Amino acid sequence: MRVNPCIPIWIFLLLFIACRSQKKDAGVIHDETPKENVILFMVYHIQHDTLTNKTSLKFISSTKANGSLKKETLYETSGANTLIVEVYEKKKLISTQKLEHPLYKEVEVAEGTSLSRKAVTLKEADFFFRIQKPAEDAEVKIKESVHHENPVELITQTL
Repeated sequence: MRVNPCIPIWIFLLLFIACRSQKKDAGVIHDETPKENVILFMVYHIQHDTLTNKTSLKFISSTKANGSLKKETLYETSGANTLIVEVYEKKKLISTQKLEHPLYKEVEVAEGTSLSRKAVTLKEADFFFRIQKPAEDAEVKIKESVHHENPVELITQTL
């Protein structure tokens, strides 16, 4: 029985290719560590003091959840009264969100047979926002803009 001369050549080529591809990966050290995909839900209490005309914020809690935010899912408003949430990583601004101000609301009121909009100002309220957790050395700054005025920083918090 005679062996086909092509078979040993094919076996040699397969072994050569297999050994060569293994050597290629053998000396490589994968230095990349996967980034942590965590969403932070931050809850605050906001209060306006009418005597001093100052707004104050108090941090209540934060909750972590696995996942990542899509840019288009972040809610933004263009109203006259907003809170601006800025996230910094290593002193560099990495994201900004504009939220509806929780103390300034517009409600619809029935007047006779028609509805009209009324502006309501609350003294205090709780609110939350969500951010993608930065990797390290991060902080959140929350600013207030009332009646389209220049934003005033209310709080800076280290994450």
